Amino acid sequence: MTLFIIGLVVYSNSLRGDFHFDDHYNIRENLFVHDLTHIPRYFVDARTTSSLPENAPYRPLSTVSFALLWAAGGGDSLPYHLFKMLAHLLVAWFGFLIARRLMTTPPNAFDEGRGVDPTVAAFCGALLFVVHPCLSEAVNYISALTSVQTALFYTAGFWFFLNGRLVPMALLAFGAMLTKEEGCSFPLVVAAYQLFYLRGKFRPWNRGLVAAFATLAVYLGIRHVYGSKTVVFGGVEPLVYLFTQIRAWIYYIYKIFTPWGYAVDHSEFGFSTSFLDQKVLIAFALTVAITVRGALWVWPWRRNSKPQTFLGFAWAWYIICLAPSSSLFPLFEAISEHRYYLSLTV
Repeated sequence: MTLFIIGLVVYSNSLRGDFHFDDHYNIRENLFVHDLTHIPRYFVDARTTSSLPENAPYRPLSTVSFALLWAAGGGDSLPYHLFKMLAHLLVAWFGFLIARRLMTTPPNAFDEGRGVDPTVAAFCGALLFVVHPCLSEAVNYISALTSVQTALFYTAGFWFFLNGRLVPMALLAFGAMLTKEEGCSFPLVVAAYQLFYLRGKFRPWNRGLVAAFATLAVYLGIRHVYGSKTVVFGGVEPLVYLFTQIRAWIYYIYKIFTPWGYAVDHSEFGFSTSFLDQKVLIAFALTVAITVRGALWVWPWRRNSKPQTFLGFAWAWYIICLAPSSSLFPLFEAISEHRYYLSLTV
């Protein structure tokens, strides 16, 4: 309840925010969103996603939400903000549940000898997620509903996975995939959990892992048939985009600790055309260092050291969830503040 009250207070001043930027193409000028009779078509025609064919990826559940909220408010922006605020708070709640469970799941020594209560630590993390300004674009920018709704399905699905309920896990993961491409990373997060926590008992044919990848296979099959044939991706080479995203992985972490200077446009960030770019090399070195540190948290090399599996898994979650939008698949903007929303949920 505390999370919800604080969240409502923090974001109450955003409820009258208007439509901006992609909101016009995705919602205001998209006639398919203005009529609920088109909802079945969203799942078989990606052109219904946007009034601009080149900006119309296959995200049918996002379009369903846009349409329902348009109908609820008669074209007013208030229902969108209310829905996103509630979804943001639910994401924080599921993040709290997941973090608390993982901190106390062996092999893990997070709470041993440190005087740290896992419940308190998980709550503080969830509270920071609710109020941190680095996530305000995802919550306030209406078109970024795609990021928040994906995170809601994703975290809820992972929570059901942790509780061994594979049918709701698969349905929620499928919902995340149908909302935005980041949902496709879900099976890799499941694999990371089983690799880190099951250790010697890890098996590729584990029921949870099989169910997650089967869900992804179904989604990719549907996307292949009904996915967009008109969408245009960023105008840079995949390797140029990857070199740039190596910098972005570290930059997003930097913005957590420097909570100012947030903006919609980051054209000054620029693209890196070579791996030998000094900024790329520094960011790559930091990424490798954190990854090695994370591996040592999971698999300590000292005999008397106890594993800190949660910390290593949290880093894996961060990178895996960023991969669909921040790796080899070029987007027009080098960086965007709503892309890391899902990555910071745990």
